[in-house]
Amino acid sequence: LESIYKYHPMTKYVKLKDTGDPATPPYRMAGAPIIVSQDGDKKEVSDVAKKYAAKFEELGIPFYLMHHKPRPVTVQVDQFGGKPYGRDGHLRGPEAYKSLSDHYNWGLHRVFSGEVYHDTGALLITNGKTKDYFTKNTPPNPSRVVILEEDIEIAIDFFSYMNATAQLLDTDSMLLAVSAFNDNGFQSMVSDNNRLMRSDFFPGLGWMLSRGVWEDGIGSNWPEGWWDDWLRDEKQRRGRHIIRPEVSRTYHFGKSGGASDNWMGKQIENVAVNKKDIKWESEDLSYLEESTFRRNYWEIITAAKVAKDTKNAMNLIGSSNIILTYNDLKDFVLKAKYFGIMPDERAGVPRTAYKGVVEVKVKGKNSLFLAPPRDKLEQDFSIST
Repeated sequence: LESIYKYHPMTKYVKLKDTGDPATPPYRMAGAPIIVSQDGDKKEVSDVAKKYAAKFEELGIPFYLMHHKPRPVTVQVDQFGGKPYGRDGHLRGPEAYKSLSDHYNWGLHRVFSGEVYHDTGALLITNGKTKDYFTKNTPPNPSRVVILEEDIEIAIDFFSYMNATAQLLDTDSMLLAVSAFNDNGFQSMVSDNNRLMRSDFFPGLGWMLSRGVWEDGIGSNWPEGWWDDWLRDEKQRRGRHIIRPEVSRTYHFGKSGGASDNWMGKQIENVAVNKKDIKWESEDLSYLEESTFRRNYWEIITAAKVAKDTKNAMNLIGSSNIILTYNDLKDFVLKAKYFGIMPDERAGVPRTAYKGVVEVKVKGKNSLFLAPPRDKLEQDFSIST
């Protein structure tokens, strides 16, 4: 919550206004309600939310705290033969993933339906306007929801990024979501803070979902567990893409715990986070239109020098972009590990891939493209020969 408050557009607006400097009125996302969905009612967690409720109230931002009743865990041994609780007493493994999915489902339904706005117990007011005022002036049901986990910090331009890409999400039927994260966005593998891409892989870790997508089968078919992998499956994705940045706009700071005992957190702790205050509303994002992006990306990858193997790729990468073929997912894993790229896949899609192509900057400079064979590329890019 600290980084959300620090980089919230209204925080900056109020500071500039108070100092007498010219202040540009904030954009449409600035007044959106802040909603915290807490699993259970642990006082220490609620107290943190109440602390920030007071800060956001001073900015004129409605702040809601929902309490989700934890899913009951009755098994002593999970479906894989392990214990559902770790040594620290927190859920682990399958039961944890099921509880997470249940919480997401409950929370997103309450937010998209507007039910949370009519729960006077959820609205936190510490001073100023009364609950009666906000009850009579409830926000409209959201067109979009931006989702952040509690162990994520945001970049300085996170709100601007989401605000500028909201229209793309609303109007492009080939988009599933917008994410602020790059799974391969390690310090030595990225360089362009202003570059956004389309991807077939859903990263999560700070993402925006539209009402249209939610109501088109996602909300009504939400899974019992492993919601993120479910969303990555082609049955749900249906060929739709995710907008993601080259340089991440979120940072996952969790170091322990979690459903996977923080396996993922350990893999991505060196991901770079943008430090530039980019005004995304002023950026021309027309290159992200599906056919434009596909055509331009084809030209980029086919202009790259072809490497024979991993060693040859490393010898050539200093002078130009390089494309290196992988023949199947097993081959991809071997080559990805050689370059320090995330080697795993979900539903047959490697992390960050667009039409099978995984791109990183080697030492932050020239691009390395791990790509399927040429005939597969031509087929996926709809290139006639």
